[in-house]
Amino acid sequence: FWDSYAKPVIWTDSFDWSTWYGYLTCEGSFDATGTNINSVAFNSVDGGATWGNALVVFGNTDTETWRDSDGSYGTSPSRVFLATFNDTTDTLHAAYSDDFGVSYTTVAIGPLTPGAHAVDPDIEAATGVNHVMVVGTHQSLAGTDDAIFQTYSTDAGNTWPNPFWNLEGNNSGINEFAAELTANEGGASWHLAYTGQDWWVRYSQRPQDLSAFWQATPDIVNDVDWASAAYAKKGIASNWATDVPTIAWADYRNGPYEIW
Repeated sequence: FWDSYAKPVIWTDSFDWSTWYGYLTCEGSFDATGTNINSVAFNSVDGGATWGNALVVFGNTDTETWRDSDGSYGTSPSRVFLATFNDTTDTLHAAYSDDFGVSYTTVAIGPLTPGAHAVDPDIEAATGVNHVMVVGTHQSLAGTDDAIFQTYSTDAGNTWPNPFWNLEGNNSGINEFAAELTANEGGASWHLAYTGQDWWVRYSQRPQDLSAFWQATPDIVNDVDWASAAYAKKGIASNWATDVPTIAWADYRNGPYEIW
């Protein structure tokens, strides 16, 4: 049976135009007590017409809780990637597949300091280089506010040697939540949207080749305090040719729910 916080994520690749593989990941509980929560993945080799059986990438026989699965594709070897947070040990993990989601190799990235809000990792892979990035929310390096973290691999997810870094803003006294990341398929930029405790949606970008850092000062997408909640769910994408981003978010702080 599925965990009540399953939060399924579905995506497709574009490196095999003739077949269009599809992927789905979510959380599942498969023992009688419901305490064994796993990170589960499915794949489709026919454009979503049919799907393979559930593959437990993280969990299965252990008693730990694996949360917030997210997926992506990309890098020059055309790999498929997953990121999952272990809620029991407070550690972040990644996995990659070279056979279109039939099997995965798992890699431990490292421990986090969770703040008051979910880590909720978001993984994206670059398309022209072997860079993979994970962002999410954890406690700031100062140990007070929640902040957006980043960590990345420069060898297509085989190793994750870089420590967790906070993005701009963690020393401003404004908590940062709910990071949403995308990698432009034209190979130009990483695009990031997140929310501050002031209920503003913020945006920052960084070159996919990591030659420069994130913007020193993020753009404020909206400056009206009722436009989005601190926990708003966001979506972000960018135009393949022009690298221009588009951001949408849901507001459920004041109700009724609204989409911007």
